[in-house]
Amino acid sequence: MLRLVTTTLTAVLVLSVVSCSNEPVKNTNVPATGAANKNQPAAPTAAPAASAPASTAATTATVKTAAGNKWKDDASGTAVTTIKVGGTVKFTNTGGNHSLARVAGSADNGCGNLEDSFDSDLDDGASVTRTFTKEGTFGYICGVHKGKPNCKTPPGTGMSGVIKVVP
Repeated sequence: MLRLVTTTLTAVLVLSVVSCSNEPVKNTNVPATGAANKNQPAAPTAAPAASAPASTAATTATVKTAAGNKWKDDASGTAVTTIKVGGTVKFTNTGGNHSLARVAGSADNGCGNLEDSFDSDLDDGASVTRTFTKEGTFGYICGVHKGKPNCKTPPGTGMSGVIKVVP
C-alpha cells in the first residue's frame, strides 16, 4: 500500500513539474526524419495574400487614356494597375484634354494618399512617369473629367483609376 501511495505521489509531482515548464512539448508521434505521421493532420498552410501576388505585379506599367474618357492599364485592360514597390507607371494622354490628379485617401474610398508631385497636366500625346515607393492602394482621376476611385472595390466611377502597389 505504501508503495502505491509513493508511486502515485511521485507521478503527480513529475506531472506538476512538467506542466509548469516553459519548454515546448515535443510531439513524439512524428518521426525524426520530418515525414508526416499518418495519424496526424497535415500542418496548416499560410493563407493567400490579400493583394495581388508579387509574381503577377510588374516593375513597370503603362496607363493610357481610352475611348469614353477612361484610364486603361495596358496589361490588365482595366482602370486598375498593379505594380511592385519601387516600380514605375507611365501615364500617356492618347488624345484630348486630360490631366493626372491624385485623390485624397479616406475611409470612404479606401485609398491611400499620393504625394502632391503626382499631379500633372498632360497635353495631347504627352506622357509622365511616376515611381511608387510605398505599398498601398491609391486612387487618381483625370483633373478635367473627374470621377471617384474606389480602392475597396475598384475601379470606381468616371475617369478614375486605382494603383495597387505590392511587395
